[in-house]
Amino acid sequence: MNIPLWIDYVRKERDRQNDKWGVQNHSPALWLAILGEEYGEACKAMLEGRRDAFIAELVQVMAVAAATIECIERNGTEFQDVTALQQENFKLRDRIDKLNILLAIARDEKTQPEIDLYHAE
Repeated sequence: MNIPLWIDYVRKERDRQNDKWGVQNHSPALWLAILGEEYGEACKAMLEGRRDAFIAELVQVMAVAAATIECIERNGTEFQDVTALQQENFKLRDRIDKLNILLAIARDEKTQPEIDLYHAE
């Protein structure tokens, strides 16, 4: 049986992510934020009619989903109680505020900086 080409794309993307950031151990809430950011980029590429970029973003969506599962399996992640989720929410809001500042600067400069939600501080 031949393995579909897209599976190889996802494996290569996971290797690239691990090379760039190392093994990541985020909370489920942060993984969902990262996944949402990648999904948003896929939506944007599709709406702009950029086929290759759309495929590349979908590969990143799948790779982040795979990284999330790897993290949960590696750490036996338990889903957090409401207090822990609220603390994570404050961290995520801070990151979103920082991203909004970067986007505002980019709009003023007519450029778009690379935004890295994948790697937590």
